[in-house]
Amino acid sequence: ASATLHAYAMTSVFISYRRDDASGHAGRLSDRLVARFGAERVFMDVSDIRPGQNFEQAIERTLARCDHLLAVIGPQWLSSLAARQATGEDFVRTEIAAALSRGTTVIPVLVGGAEMPSSAQLPTELAALARRQAVVVQDHAFDEDAARLVDFLAAGDTASDIPVLGRRVSRGTLSASLGLLAVALAGAWWLWPVRVPVESVTPSATAAPTPS
Repeated sequence: ASATLHAYAMTSVFISYRRDDASGHAGRLSDRLVARFGAERVFMDVSDIRPGQNFEQAIERTLARCDHLLAVIGPQWLSSLAARQATGEDFVRTEIAAALSRGTTVIPVLVGGAEMPSSAQLPTELAALARRQAVVVQDHAFDEDAARLVDFLAAGDTASDIPVLGRRVSRGTLSASLGLLAVALAGAWWLWPVRVPVESVTPSATAAPTPS
């Protein structure tokens, strides 16, 4: 099951997920994307593929114009991958492998308490997925976590957060704070009182009056 989003500045995002693993999380994430970018920018599931259209070809065409792929990974994702290897048909595996081979930015999105699979647990064509930085979307903080992800997709690195002293601070806020600190330090430098050392003056010896 898949969804495609065309974001601002022609950026597009492909959402890859398993129906039996994280369909609810993927649906909620898609709702956030629709609210941000508009329903006309979202391609959701096989229901949006025209009757008679080849599913694999439709996925290939969509991937060809995508900049990012979100691999939504839930608790059953890895076991489903292993089970589908026996059948030889796994569209999620095909989607992610194609995105990796194209050089598309692939972002693992961990939901439902799932952990990132290791390269040893993945087939050869998906091994590179284990080396991609994952995003965790927690159930108890879904709105906040999803909002940060959507912001990143809309604005790139300028919208990402940086952990500072245990808190998450936006790059803009951090840059502004550092700029103000630099100005304050410069002002303090110029206003710092300059203390001129006072030279000790030795009184000159006075000649004793010559007796008359």
